[in-house]
Amino acid sequence: MWPNDIDYVLCIDENMEQGNTPFIGSITLTGVVIDKISYKNLKEDFDKIKKKYWQNGRYKKNIKGMDAYIKVVFHSREIRRKQAPFNITNYDDFIMEITNVMKKSKYKICYDYIYNETLDDIKKIDEIYIKGLDCIVKIFFKNIRLKSKKAIILIESRDRQQDLNNHKYLTGLVGEYGEIIKGIYFNSKVSDITREAITGIELADLVSFPIHAQHRIRRDYSVIKDKIIK
Repeated sequence: MWPNDIDYVLCIDENMEQGNTPFIGSITLTGVVIDKISYKNLKEDFDKIKKKYWQNGRYKKNIKGMDAYIKVVFHSREIRRKQAPFNITNYDDFIMEITNVMKKSKYKICYDYIYNETLDDIKKIDEIYIKGLDCIVKIFFKNIRLKSKKAIILIESRDRQQDLNNHKYLTGLVGEYGEIIKGIYFNSKVSDITREAITGIELADLVSFPIHAQHRIRRDYSVIKDKIIK
């Protein structure tokens, strides 16, 4: 549920590939900025797609020997690889619909792409992650003239210690910008039986890969290109 006194949310997710892939040593942090009404419309559109292609927006999954019906969460890696629950017969129609929603929805994108040949050390990844957060938040404040508006920052959770480190850093950073930011939260996009998917983090994940890929293999990302702010 959207807090009553909040006008905008900045949702942040990452796209990172390591190993013998075209993306070795690269990380992209992507933030999407969306207002209250646009967020509501986006969630409704996402929910319509989920309920159209999966009964009640859920899919069956065996958990510890028992069948459970799990809420569908849009995750770009699973979608691209057609992994469950996205191994559906009408996959192309699904892709067209979700692409159209991403194109028509109102939001702005800010991102930081970093390439490093030796991006194989966890400590280095953490340092780069914080630098990326710093870049995104500064782009956010530079371009989004909130004036008397209020916002929160919502980030996909990594692990407890990393979240604590990132929260400490961001708290100091956003303190420079007065009373605009009313909270910093870490949430997982991964849904379970009872928890709702975090729509903004789903969107950040979906737009992050096209940005990441176009830097490395020049994949077309025209659907979202006009929404990017720098």
